[in-house]
Amino acid sequence: MEGVRVKVPATSANMGPGFDCLGVALNLYNRLEAHEDDKPRVEAEGEGAGLIPRDTSNLTYRAMRRAYEAAGRASPCFFIRQINAIPLSRGLGSSAAAIVGGLVAANALMGNPLAKCELARIACEMEGHPDNVVPCLFGGLAASEMDGADVRYALSQPHERFRFAAMVPDFELSTAKARQALPDAYPRADAVRNVGRAVLMHAALGQGDAELLRAACHDRLHEPYRKALIPGWDDVHASAADNGALAVYLSGAGPAMMAVYDCDDEGFPRRLQDALEGLTQQWKVLRLECCREGTTVRHGG
Repeated sequence: MEGVRVKVPATSANMGPGFDCLGVALNLYNRLEAHEDDKPRVEAEGEGAGLIPRDTSNLTYRAMRRAYEAAGRASPCFFIRQINAIPLSRGLGSSAAAIVGGLVAANALMGNPLAKCELARIACEMEGHPDNVVPCLFGGLAASEMDGADVRYALSQPHERFRFAAMVPDFELSTAKARQALPDAYPRADAVRNVGRAVLMHAALGQGDAELLRAACHDRLHEPYRKALIPGWDDVHASAADNGALAVYLSGAGPAMMAVYDCDDEGFPRRLQDALEGLTQQWKVLRLECCREGTTVRHGG
């Protein structure tokens, strides 16, 4: 039975002051094989395989059904095989990858009746916010927002000089718990400062302006409230900065932290990994680049 193969990138959202609106796709991928079948079947391997549902409650499976519904077609049963490299509950967009992968796979199986903008809308509806799913689908750097059912986004590419180093700890942090740590209201000064810095952050990433990036990457809306949930925050942040990071920020809801560094500084990830050795928690440094093409699909398999 003809199926599809989908490659779905990890994402890093918030990016300092860009709370719920900035995100970038990264070259760490989940892979998905899917085809219509006579009964529901889900297989999983790799990151978090033991935690992934093997029935119709599986998030990718639900996304595939949702795509068929959106196209006005009766949903068949599916066979899904997930090969995951994106860690679960670490702030690297694992749920966005599951949703986008399922939507793209189902759309391809149907002959692509849904435009990418419609896939983006459905993905945002399922995820609840756009900052991960938009770059996951389209690739590159995305500024996005939701207004009810409307999703708006602007797509660009970060400057080629920038590289990313994800610092991934050996513990999880649920998005729900990270959300609960946030206040219901913010001082006006904090909101104004974040708006300005988010605009500058986006510009700095696009222009390759390291000094502007360093100045802009400071948040007042979520990092001050979430850092208490992440053991070793101060040591990890300081280690990245001391070893040459241009910017350091909490990736998504965490607990992973992200460093942006210059492509000419090839030794930065190794120095950073060495600096993190000996902390109470174990941290693994992943050397990453921007995924510029987003989620891709091909038939066969």
